Amino acid sequence: MSNVSMFRRVALPAIIACAALATFALTPVQNAIADSRGSADPNFKEVADYRLTIEVVRKWAKAVKELKRMNGDHPELADADISDSDSASLDDMAAFLDGIPEARDAIRKAGLDTREYVVVSFAVIQAATALWLMEQGTPREKITADMSIHPANLALVEKHKAEIQAITKELEALKE
Repeated sequence: MSNVSMFRRVALPAIIACAALATFALTPVQNAIADSRGSADPNFKEVADYRLTIEVVRKWAKAVKELKRMNGDHPELADADISDSDSASLDDMAAFLDGIPEARDAIRKAGLDTREYVVVSFAVIQAATALWLMEQGTPREKITADMSIHPANLALVEKHKAEIQAITKELEALKE
């Protein structure tokens, strides 16, 4: 399966639900991200190079809350396939969200644009997955090299683990 295909396969659950973050058991996402190492795909490079801040994570969480609240009125958020091809990109995912004015507005109200929301979603999940792997005994150096994760993002989720877990619990408690 191509990196783009794997990216598309996990995109909507990662972007819309994001609840898997709390479990730190993100095998499909973990595999998609790990398979990206050495990838020339600019989507993976952008996610790997993105530097998270706790402020951005908080904005992202606010947007996720609003999107989760909207799922009942917009089943396309949970059920749609962004693309029927293997060419889904960060831009495609942002365009999908832009195509639902209420979703776009909720993300903007939280302080992000739709493209940054998509990138942050993957960066948060990548960092949380890396932290989970570290907690399972995988050396930090192996994780940062194999997953092409920015070391600052791993440091951020380590430093703010309790807050991120609290955010995630809150997101999980919201109705799907």
